[in-house]
Amino acid sequence: MRELVLTAYEYQCAFCGYDSRIGAVPVGLEAAHVRWWAFDGPDDVGNGLCLVDWLQEEHGPATEDEHAAALDELEELDAEHERRRTAGQHNAGEAA
Repeated sequence: MRELVLTAYEYQCAFCGYDSRIGAVPVGLEAAHVRWWAFDGPDDVGNGLCLVDWLQEEHGPATEDEHAAALDELEELDAEHERRRTAGQHNAGEAA
């Protein structure tokens, strides 16, 4: 899975854009889960981020409170996305 995530991000950090390849070999890049695998986050490319390795080392994993806050925010974003998707389908039906 790591290689798939790094390839999806073209071997560049999702935050700073740093490309740490030496030739064709990625160095100093990690694949991280957006939603933790241990908390039912899917183990797929869509749930992955390519990060320079020191980001996780320096900041460490999120605390339980940070994780809960992030899940709350994701739920709000999911609800907003669903509202817009439904409105878009409704508007498309009116245009037909």
